[in-house]
Amino acid sequence: MKEDNADTGTREKILKITVEMIKSGGLNSLTVRQIAKAADVNVGAVNYYFSSKENLLHIATKEVLQSIKENILLLDQSELSPTQRLRQFLTAFTINHSIYRDCLRWMVSKNDSTFHNDYEFSSYLKGLGFEKVKATIADITGETDSLTLRMLSVQLMCAAVGPNIIIPSVCHSELPDVQKQIDILLTHFFSKN
Repeated sequence: MKEDNADTGTREKILKITVEMIKSGGLNSLTVRQIAKAADVNVGAVNYYFSSKENLLHIATKEVLQSIKENILLLDQSELSPTQRLRQFLTAFTINHSIYRDCLRWMVSKNDSTFHNDYEFSSYLKGLGFEKVKATIADITGETDSLTLRMLSVQLMCAAVGPNIIIPSVCHSELPDVQKQIDILLTHFFSKN
């Protein structure tokens, strides 16, 4: 039994180190040797527990995505106004997408290999909190049409993370801090002209 716990501990340590390395430096130039060194294990241990770098990155990507999904809990803070809840959620959601930009790009470049099937991908998207975002937008706007609320939710979430994923790569220019970006977005998104 002790060996099973040691195996689990070593595997989790390697995975945790990999996620931390992705967070701090991206994954484009990440090697198994770097991961092994940081986790204080040999390269063989990484291959033993994960069989390949590709598989390790696949599992680490799922861990990253899970941490991003946890942002949805911010929409449950009933002591805040709907706008404040949405602002907090979008800020955390955008920061996480910015931190893990390379990881998300890697996932997209692998052509959906992070999810084994459409059901798994659909479950992930539902877990992102579209229903809670829809409900929050309905509270703010008074909108009742489900399709309109779904579209507004997707548009708002994409508008929040888009600049931080696209602009640094394409325009090589500075963006205001994320809180300022979200303030600008919400001010204009909900303005009535």
